[in-house]
Amino acid sequence: MAKTIASSTAARIGAKKKATFNLNAALHQRLKIAAAVSGREMSDIVEEALETHLDQMDKQLRKNA
Repeated sequence: MAKTIASSTAARIGAKKKATFNLNAALHQRLKIAAAVSGREMSDIVEEALETHLDQMDKQLRKNA
């Protein structure tokens, strides 16, 4: 069985962990605007984007295994 980057959906729903990182100022501004326009939290948008990206990487890893 190939290693996966993203955990199962059940594990992703679990407790939250704080993550601190730096973003490019322009990207941060886009994120802030997207959150305001959509009425969502910035962290929810980042979490969704990371899940999508890691899921795509998982698919690629499985394809290459």
